[in-house]
Amino acid sequence: MRGDLGSTGSVAYMFERKGQIYIDASTSLDPDALLEAALEAGAEDFATEGEQHIVTTEPTALHAVKTALEAKKIPISEAEITSIPKSTVRVEGKAAESLLKLLDELENLDDVQKVAANFDMDMAELAKA
Repeated sequence: MRGDLGSTGSVAYMFERKGQIYIDASTSLDPDALLEAALEAGAEDFATEGEQHIVTTEPTALHAVKTALEAKKIPISEAEITSIPKSTVRVEGKAAESLLKLLDELENLDDVQKVAANFDMDMAELAKA
């Protein structure tokens, strides 16, 4: 496998900038009530992934939605503007192991603030290997 590094922003077209608000799913909050509160506050989307609820907003609406949820005493664990892939590529086996190693190395570089990627991999399957 061979790869080349592109210039800054060369793959930006593959991602959408969105605001994301993370809420611990293990709290006693009713997911339906949380969804309603998020939509009323101006959120675009709401999903539950593992142990967290994720509220997605337009980047310009992140602060307003976060403030509205906090006003309803909803505990927010994190809020950020991030890059969400428009499409994903399935990665398995040795390629998945190599990719995780590469991402770890990139994140450890002092000049790197955040890494965005568009892969889809089954972490449980990888852990078995």
